[in-house]
Amino acid sequence: MLYLSLKLATSILLVLVASIWFGSKLVINSRRDLHPIALNGQANVGPTRKEKETAVYRNFTVPPGFPLSTGLGLSMGYKLRNGNFGDIWSNIMSLSARNYVELSGREYSVKKINALAKCLSKFVIQQSGSGRLGIAAPIFELPGFTVAIAGFMSSLSNVVPVFLTSVPRSKQELDILAIDSWTTFHQMNGSCEWYKIIIVCNENTGQPPQTIPQNVVTWKDLVSDQADDPVFEYAPPKDNCDDAKLLAITSSPWNLNTSFSHMALVSSVSAFIKSFPMDNEISGKDHLTVVIEEATKYYYPIQVWTKLLTTLLHGGSTSILFIKPNETDLQSRINEKTSLLQIDSSSPLLDSILQSPTTAFKKVKLGWALSLLSEGIFTSSALSHQAFQNMRCMFLSATVGDTRAVTAMEIPSRKLQGNAKGSRSTLTLNKLRALLGSRLIVELYSPFVVMGPIACTNFFDYRVLPESVDSRLSHYGPIGTSLEAKLVEDEHKPELQSSRRQGMLCIRGFTIGKPVEPERLERAIKIVEKFDGGEGWMPMLGVYGLFGKDGCFYEFK
Repeated sequence: MLYLSLKLATSILLVLVASIWFGSKLVINSRRDLHPIALNGQANVGPTRKEKETAVYRNFTVPPGFPLSTGLGLSMGYKLRNGNFGDIWSNIMSLSARNYVELSGREYSVKKINALAKCLSKFVIQQSGSGRLGIAAPIFELPGFTVAIAGFMSSLSNVVPVFLTSVPRSKQELDILAIDSWTTFHQMNGSCEWYKIIIVCNENTGQPPQTIPQNVVTWKDLVSDQADDPVFEYAPPKDNCDDAKLLAITSSPWNLNTSFSHMALVSSVSAFIKSFPMDNEISGKDHLTVVIEEATKYYYPIQVWTKLLTTLLHGGSTSILFIKPNETDLQSRINEKTSLLQIDSSSPLLDSILQSPTTAFKKVKLGWALSLLSEGIFTSSALSHQAFQNMRCMFLSATVGDTRAVTAMEIPSRKLQGNAKGSRSTLTLNKLRALLGSRLIVELYSPFVVMGPIACTNFFDYRVLPESVDSRLSHYGPIGTSLEAKLVEDEHKPELQSSRRQGMLCIRGFTIGKPVEPERLERAIKIVEKFDGGEGWMPMLGVYGLFGKDGCFYEFK
């Protein structure tokens, strides 16, 4: 009798355990944001490959043979056109009822910014003609921001804005130069004679000279008494020539300049819009905060515009937040309305969140959240601070391993041993998702060569990779929709084999800039011929990685 009772109890227990296991599997499968099968096929791979090359990889939303994301698809009669900054800004102004841009902790309506930028653009066009406008003032302050917008407006009239990392030490082809302060003006040592006009953006920093030169004006004098203006009228010319004009030139810390067309901007905006999955699209309810730090301030003057203009284009608001080196507290600085956050992946602000003291109860909630995330189920139950309660997606930007080699178009003469910047483990990324109660996307940038990210992880990708993979590779997801990519074998890394989907990254698409310096352009053409074969591929020198079976790009550390 006892034997039968034990046998019955054991049977009931086994049935109960099996039911719980089977039921949990059903619940987990029904609650997953994205099925593992979808995560294991995030790219469209070309059917063939050349010798010493991989097949061509595209984002899974762009089938082979279909066009890449090339613009906004605006109608012009019976034709479609890609668009340009004028189209974007005119549509932003049509939605400028209550949205704003926050700079230096103060909110400015889009109508106010439009009025200031239009005034500055008119002045720039009058004084410069079809020349160049140098911008050496920070864009996270109102004067520099409005000068940048004015530069984009003026680019439709053939003025080219040039974003500088510092005031030039030698004479450049610049008609107008915008600088940050009188302090900077005094450091120019007479070089003000090189320019037709110098605009001092912040007249309250430093003392003006006793005699102000005739070619020097202050930003405040140019824009005084400008009332809010809700209108920006733009009508494209019949030949649609504006879409192909230069949007801007950006300078790197190595004094290497790259030009970007309006096509690059609209293609980057289009790719960003398409990166949001269904039911999670960007909307007028979103507030984007871009965090700029000392280590990243050099490339944000050109990279900030894709997300910022896209958010404004949908009726949302934005903040640009400059964090000083001694500041480590993000929650006290961030706008509480922030729903989208852009920050460098190696930022100390993220380390302070990960290392913040916690209670036993919070540790239990964190463990529960990490367990659910590892099963593909998102939860905000472990939210660490109320300042992040409205956040729904965080973008972590990382740069390629050898940014200078890519920018200079120089073939490395040694075996590279550099690290991909800001590479955090996939487990750490899940901890950030849990503590911030937000999805997280990792983006790979070549900040002085490509506008917008080269690749970015999936909105619903919470996979934790084995430590053996995390220690060797940085996961950056599939290639963006405005680009396509392949890997090629390179003599500097002979151990990487294309047959194993390994090699040096080459990209092709519409968000790639063009070298400005003639010698650099000539060098680029020769290098392209070596790796390209006349098909328009751009080699990312020094960027080595592999394509996983999931179609994602992984960069070697």
